[in-house]
Amino acid sequence: MAEASLPQFRFSLQVVHLQGESSEELAFTYWNSKRLNNSSALQDDLLVIMRRLDGSFYLEIGNIYHEGELSDLEIILYNWALGEGFFD
Repeated sequence: MAEASLPQFRFSLQVVHLQGESSEELAFTYWNSKRLNNSSALQDDLLVIMRRLDGSFYLEIGNIYHEGELSDLEIILYNWALGEGFFD
């Protein structure tokens, strides 16, 4: 099986409206995300970029925190997932 391309990764996007303590954030989930319902609990094995109420995006991978444009964060997340074998 060939590795996923960046366009395929982006095409897998699902947006989930989270409700709970950090209310009103949106989770942009990719690739291995199962159909999520509105939930405040995201699974650790999901590939997720978050959007705050103010419209800014952030990504946390392990202990590394990234902020920026969605397209830039998608590239960071894709490259990390590729290195971790998510597409095998």
